[in-house]
Amino acid sequence: MEKFIRHRIGDERLVRLILKWLNAGVMEDERADMVKWLQSVVRGYFRYHAVPRNEYRLRTFRHEVLRMWLWHLRGRSQRTRRTWDKFLEKLGNLLPEVEVLHPHPMPDVRFASDHPNWGGYIRGKSAG
Repeated sequence: MEKFIRHRIGDERLVRLILKWLNAGVMEDERADMVKWLQSVVRGYFRYHAVPRNEYRLRTFRHEVLRMWLWHLRGRSQRTRRTWDKFLEKLGNLLPEVEVLHPHPMPDVRFASDHPNWGGYIRGKSAG
């Protein structure tokens, strides 16, 4: 890599700066930060929207995040060989799976409230 950089860039000061930057691990940190950020985005979406009968939207959101991530990774290379299947093998399991986090309470608990129309009263009038 160093040989390639020296061949492509003539300014020695710039070459030293680039090599220092690469040796510091900036590129690796960027990938790790992106994974952490995407995990937090998906986890946050799931924490808010993960209710019963919403699994389809959760799967769709996760799929779209993965699709945009692959599109971003493909865009960084002029000659990409990344396919959807290879991407899912290597990176697809890094994002959280779809699961319902907020199950509905039991119907007897959910509807046990003190409503003014319950208990024999309808709009303030006695039912008797």
